[in-house]
Amino acid sequence: MEHAELISKAFEDVKQSLFGFNNFPAWIKLYLLLLIPFIVGGTAATIILQLIVKPILVSLLVNDNFGFTEAGLSQSLQFFAIMFAFLCIFIVPLFQGFLYRLIRSDTFPKSKNGFGLFFSGWRVNIVCLFYAIPMIILYIIFACLYFFASGRVNGVAGLVISGTMIGDIVIFFIYLVLQFITFIAVALFGIISLVHVARGASYKEAFKFRNTAKIIKEIGWYNYILCVVTCAIFVLILTVIFLGIAMGFTGVLAASAIVFLLYLFLLIPVAIFCCRYLTQVYNIGTAPKEEDIEDFDDF
Repeated sequence: MEHAELISKAFEDVKQSLFGFNNFPAWIKLYLLLLIPFIVGGTAATIILQLIVKPILVSLLVNDNFGFTEAGLSQSLQFFAIMFAFLCIFIVPLFQGFLYRLIRSDTFPKSKNGFGLFFSGWRVNIVCLFYAIPMIILYIIFACLYFFASGRVNGVAGLVISGTMIGDIVIFFIYLVLQFITFIAVALFGIISLVHVARGASYKEAFKFRNTAKIIKEIGWYNYILCVVTCAIFVLILTVIFLGIAMGFTGVLAASAIVFLLYLFLLIPVAIFCCRYLTQVYNIGTAPKEEDIEDFDDF
């Protein structure tokens, strides 16, 4: 499998789909699939929290007994509004639905049918939530063990395995390592499950680990992992660059928001490249093997 050629083809698909004066409107439309849920959700949450919830909290908490200030409550509520805006990108998964259809089709799909994109996006979300279960379970186990074993729960003596800052750091580091390993494992299975389903397999196949392992084996673990690592490198490079820029505007909410919106804008071609690359690797890896039926009797 010539990965250099596949990467080149994936870049060419991105170029033909988004870059150039005639194709730029398609990029804007895809950006709106991300931007509209974010803006609508954030605006609705801001109105509810600032105009309805805030006056109630101010009347209850802004006094000598609690020590809250109106400005502090307003800032905290706005933080929750922004978090809800991020959540709306998941709740209204229009862009995820487009990526699903991009993997399913060999041509650049249209992004006009909002309802279709919404339901396709939730197909992606359900698979992601299913594969996130091991990470959620690991988090719950860690939280329970940590609080009980460290004796931080009232009325529980516990085995105080921690109690110092160094001990807490060691325990948290072990948790991060286990969570990272779990994330890598479930990501490898989850990604190829989505590709397999989008390319025509039954939706039930996405939740069968054994069948997913067979698909990866057909592709080849080396070819598949190389593809995933390549895609991850592109995403990480873009993320690290914009994370560094955002850190320079710490505390300036408007500037941080602009940096994040620009990050989403440039993430679109990277996401399309990854989908095209993964699709090509899947197609080649799972294609029926040609049998050699030539007659060698003359040799």
